[in-house]
Amino acid sequence: MKEYFKDYTFDDWGQLPNEKKIDIINNYWDPFDSTIGQKTKSTIIENFLRHQTDNSVRQVGIKNFGFYAVQLFVITDNSKLKIPTEFAGLIINKGIIDKQIKDNTYRIKWRDGGHDDIDLTEKIIIR
Repeated sequence: MKEYFKDYTFDDWGQLPNEKKIDIINNYWDPFDSTIGQKTKSTIIENFLRHQTDNSVRQVGIKNFGFYAVQLFVITDNSKLKIPTEFAGLIINKGIIDKQIKDNTYRIKWRDGGHDDIDLTEKIIIR
């Protein structure tokens, strides 16, 4: 295993070259075990939320959207909310609430295409 395959503080993560970040995201973080890299992912989300003060953000997290497609995601009910396309080396996929399915489950339409039915009970999700 490579010596840089480990958890990082936000500042240390920011100092890594992009090539190492991509290698960590694609080859260390495991889509089947979200606990790998948990501290790094959490600090990225926490810092994103410090910069995003709009109350219409319903959920933020990190998940796989496909093979080698680990992304920070932001779900909002405000389609006009400006969300950057990248933060801390991760692409951001903005999701807009399309309709309520049941209780806290909503149909989400993604900026990068497609849709999912997601439970919005929790504000922060790492998958």
